[in-house]
Amino acid sequence: MKKLLLIVALMMASLNIHSEMLLEKTNRDWISSVVVNNNDTRFRGFTSFIENGDVVVLVMDRISNNCNIEYMGINVVQDSSSQTSFTSETFFGQLRIDKSPPHDITYKVTFEEGSTTIFLNIMDFNGETELVRELEKGNFIRFKLKTDKDEFFLRFSLNGYKDSKTRTFDLCTKFKQNSDKSYFDDETPKSTPKNKNKSRVNSDASYF
Repeated sequence: MKKLLLIVALMMASLNIHSEMLLEKTNRDWISSVVVNNNDTRFRGFTSFIENGDVVVLVMDRISNNCNIEYMGINVVQDSSSQTSFTSETFFGQLRIDKSPPHDITYKVTFEEGSTTIFLNIMDFNGETELVRELEKGNFIRFKLKTDKDEFFLRFSLNGYKDSKTRTFDLCTKFKQNSDKSYFDDETPKSTPKNKNKSRVNSDASYF
């Protein structure tokens, strides 16, 4: 898992040639970091898995305008580049934390010509207050995503999410206070906890 997280961190850093990922820290199955893209700075926590050679990444971003809000998205990093640019209509789906009640979501799919990444931008979901508590206490978050013809199920570990969430909030707050020096006071651990080996299961659809 440590090797996988390193590979994903490198791929995430290369999503845009102008972006740079700073102050990466592993929080078990999650990585927290600062992503700088031109004048846009985001405080990002993410986790991932590999499916049929593609890297599927759950991203939780903060921006300094309001450090209390996390923006959720899913990025799919492929081997090949897109030949065109595209933004879909609004699709409907669900997410569910373990056996808590499902949350309805809306999302759009976008990709740009020349990019290897497909972006699923989650725009809205119901039960925000309950979802925040469930994310902090849960083991897995599952997604049921529907398009016109297909239905997909994704599952991500929440092991380390709470620590990642706390760190991105702290980094965002420091940035908002315009204390650049404080970034370099953040200590990176000399070693990271050893992750337990996980295997994906084929019953994610049963949660919905």
